Amino acid sequence: GLKQTVLIKSTKDSQLVEGMLASFGGENILKDFKPSGTEYALGIRLTGKFKTAFPDGPPGASSTNGNSLKESTLDTTVVLIGDADLINDDYSIRRMNTPFGPMAQAMNGNLNFAQNILEQVSGDNNLIAVRSRALLNRPFTRVKAMQAEAESKYMSEIRNLQESRDQTAARLSELQQQKNQNQRFILSPEQQAEIENLHQKEAEIGKKLRQVEKDLRRDVVGMQRKIQWYNILTIPMAVGFVGIVLAIYKHKRTSAK
Repeated sequence: GLKQTVLIKSTKDSQLVEGMLASFGGENILKDFKPSGTEYALGIRLTGKFKTAFPDGPPGASSTNGNSLKESTLDTTVVLIGDADLINDDYSIRRMNTPFGPMAQAMNGNLNFAQNILEQVSGDNNLIAVRSRALLNRPFTRVKAMQAEAESKYMSEIRNLQESRDQTAARLSELQQQKNQNQRFILSPEQQAEIENLHQKEAEIGKKLRQVEKDLRRDVVGMQRKIQWYNILTIPMAVGFVGIVLAIYKHKRTSAK
């Protein structure tokens, strides 16, 4: 018999829909949607010896050849996918125009899936794991730790300045609310002096806050530049040092002779 392996399947929250109903659009389908609780196979692989579809010989033949093959002699693999648009460009890649010319970016894993299937049926499984491997995010943990350390130096000061600014704004709002209807456009000398002081304090806090944020950016950018120069110069310096050592060694050997 044939061995069947399910490659792609739906979830249990799925439902079979008649072709005519599907042509009316997704909104009508969702309105009457009822999960069937069944996982439907969307892609399967059949492996084994396939029987001929014409056991009586080729169709239209005048005589039946008793030597016609009734079953394949070797195991064969057939993959069936219930989606005719699986590798259609519109459903598998995203086209982009860049300064370097048109480029295509994969929208999903459809092309990887198709390539893996081709390699499987051709008997080459070596590159499947490499081709279908997802992108790995390997952050520079040391760089992030150094950046976090630089930020922590200023965060407490930034928080204090922000709290002081919020308190100043709250006090200004409180003074405005204390005025009655007749004092809408008239302020007492004390209120005017306090409001002026609060505005001045708010401006000073904003200036300090901008300076602290500027210092933070300067430290972070400086750290990044140090790392860049380290990466740029380390290898050439190491190669140059090895070259100098080898030159001195060869010179000494030549002098000894």
